[in-house]
Amino acid sequence: EWKLKLDYIKLAKYNFSNEFVSSYLKAAAKGITASKIRFRDYEMDIQLRYKKEYIDTIEKILKLGIKTPFNQVVEVSQFAEIQEFSNLNSIQ
Repeated sequence: EWKLKLDYIKLAKYNFSNEFVSSYLKAAAKGITASKIRFRDYEMDIQLRYKKEYIDTIEKILKLGIKTPFNQVVEVSQFAEIQEFSNLNSIQ
């Protein structure tokens, strides 16, 4: 599992909120439903997400660019840290 640590002063500098960044990263990893398509009696979601090879390491996620309200692209690494940790309980 990964833990995201945000620098709230830097978030404010780019006019980002915690919710915005979290939603962006969740969408990048798990995807979002952009629309639906219907064919005859079958309806299917149209999902948008990054390809796995663009987000399969912490380093790659930190290099993802997010556009500010001022059309500036900022890498996630400019305002966040990601730490990997294990959440497994040991059996004794």
